[in-house]
Amino acid sequence: MKRFNFSDIIILFSMLVFSSCTNEFDDEFQNSDNSNFLNVITKSSTVVDTTFVSQKFYYEGRTFNYISSFVGDSLVSIDNPEVVELFEFFSTQSSLVKYLHQDGIIEYFNDRETFLNQLSSIVESERIIAEQELAIEPYYTGHPWTTPLPPMDQSDNKIANLWLFDDDNYDDSYTQLDLKLGENQSSISNLRTVDLNDRVTSFVAYVFNHGVLFEMFEDADFQDSSFSFCVFPGNRTVFSGDISFKFGDPSPQIGFCSIANLKNCNVIGNAYDSWNDRISSVRITPL
Repeated sequence: MKRFNFSDIIILFSMLVFSSCTNEFDDEFQNSDNSNFLNVITKSSTVVDTTFVSQKFYYEGRTFNYISSFVGDSLVSIDNPEVVELFEFFSTQSSLVKYLHQDGIIEYFNDRETFLNQLSSIVESERIIAEQELAIEPYYTGHPWTTPLPPMDQSDNKIANLWLFDDDNYDDSYTQLDLKLGENQSSISNLRTVDLNDRVTSFVAYVFNHGVLFEMFEDADFQDSSFSFCVFPGNRTVFSGDISFKFGDPSPQIGFCSIANLKNCNVIGNAYDSWNDRISSVRITPL
């Protein structure tokens, strides 16, 4: 008869305990509601990953506040039923204008005519903001030029530049649209002509000694929804990461607005999608 040493006994005992525990667990799991078990796992994961962001926008003279719930990078819910209903309404409109105010708040207009009717009052209030705000901190984006943003081009009486980039942080393929002194407008009716249709991810807008209206449209020939904003001399605005706003410029003749990643900018009427890779035509107009 084989004699068991102490190590053999320990191994045998461990195998018996493991087998017993496994059988008990299998029986318990088989007799339980598996769907509840999965729900517990899902709820636990959701609690860990969910973040809540307070947001607001302007529409028809009102301010709408709401809290968005995100799981990872995905928006899963909005707590304000009126806001959800408005987003659904916006999604049915073909000519909505989304205007970015200098305080970082978005305002929606039913169409461009309504927007232009209110533009003069918007311009006046935002000129005041541009004059009052001070200083901006430098930041590094990793693009190849020696300055944090692409160069300002004031040659040939240019009063505005719009730089459009294929990648975030002002990188990869790009095009430059300019507005010259005396021109009523400058535009690209189809970004396909510069190989950037539905590819724009970041942009920089410069102005020199003049206020300028910038408009970016979802479709070619300036059709469908638009994303619009004004830039004024002395105003510097940077949207980056979680979106931050900084104003002021030691040079009162120059102003700019830049967005490092359009994934941070939601589409009009669609809280679940962004302006990244969506712009098809652009237009800039002196104020």
